[in-house]
Order: sequence, then structure tokens, then C-alpha cells
Amino acid sequence: MSLTKQECEDFWSKADKNGDGQLTIQELDKALRSILPPGKGPSSKDVVYMFSAVDKDGDKSVTKKEFFDEMEKPPRRETLEETFKKYDKDNSGSLKRDEIEAVVRDSGAFKGGNVKEITDDIMKEADTSGDGAVDLQEFLKIVS
Repeated sequence: MSLTKQECEDFWSKADKNGDGQLTIQELDKALRSILPPGKGPSSKDVVYMFSAVDKDGDKSVTKKEFFDEMEKPPRRETLEETFKKYDKDNSGSLKRDEIEAVVRDSGAFKGGNVKEITDDIMKEADTSGDGAVDLQEFLKIVS
């Protein structure tokens, strides 16, 4: 998520109802639901994920600094597109199995896991066209 400084200020003032300079997960959930149309808000699981991503020190609250630091990051899609391009070694516009394996290995998210099996699972799920490679749209679907 990437917001302007003013949008961040506006959201923060709506979310931090008690004015203590911190957001609880409940405050974040309520604020998100208040600004989005009914049925368009995030699931409870999504709210937990968002909150955890912003709560860098794990103290179960998000400070204004943590919030603004997260909002000032480049948009996630832009970052994912850069990652895709980095691993698309032959500039083919798609990631082949060995390139996906490199993403898995380098991410460090699967420590202790079998990289080849994880890569197989990703290829099965992401390669919806069945061409043996993952294009940018397929990549964005699987990692978003």
C-alpha cells in the first residue's frame, strides 16, 4: 500500500480514535472497514497480515512511525515487478522453472523446506497457461 502523506494523516486520524498514538488491530480493522464499501473490505485474515507486516517490533500495536514508514515504501506491485525482472535472466518475459527455484532459494522464506518440491508446487499453481513458465501476471497472482 502506498499513500500520500496527507492520505496517511487522514487515515491515521480516523483510525487512532483514542488519540494514544498507537493503533490496535481492532482500530485498524474498524478504520479500514469505515473507508471501504461494504463487502469490499479486507478479510479478518488480511487485516491480521497487514497489521503484522506493519507492527515491526511485535508489540501488538502500530505506532505512527511504523505506519508512516510502511506507507512510504514503494507500491508492492512495483517491488514485485522489479523482483520478477531481476530473476528473468534471459529477459523472456517469463520465469522458467530454474528461475522460480532461484526466487524460492533466495527468498529464505522456505528454510528447511525442499526447494525443488516447493518450486514444483509453485509451478503447478502459478503456470495457469501450462507453458512451463510463469509470466508476470501469473507471478503477481501467486505472490499477491
